[in-house]
Amino acid sequence: MSRKSVQEHLKRRLLDHLGIAESHTPEEYPLDIRSVAAALRVSPTTLYKYGFNREINTAEQRQRQNAGSTG
Repeated sequence: MSRKSVQEHLKRRLLDHLGIAESHTPEEYPLDIRSVAAALRVSPTTLYKYGFNREINTAEQRQRQNAGSTG
């Protein structure tokens, strides 16, 4: 598998995870680099390498907003 397809596959998995996590509380689905890396079973370094930390940070903000509006 080439690097590009590895990156694309990981991005799909990441986006699926973030979509689920945003609809839950931060306690149920923490959205920090280490927690997401553990959930996806990859190294945090890999997430930084592909620039996915920005996606995670944005999803974390949306998750907090959703939790604030429902709570």
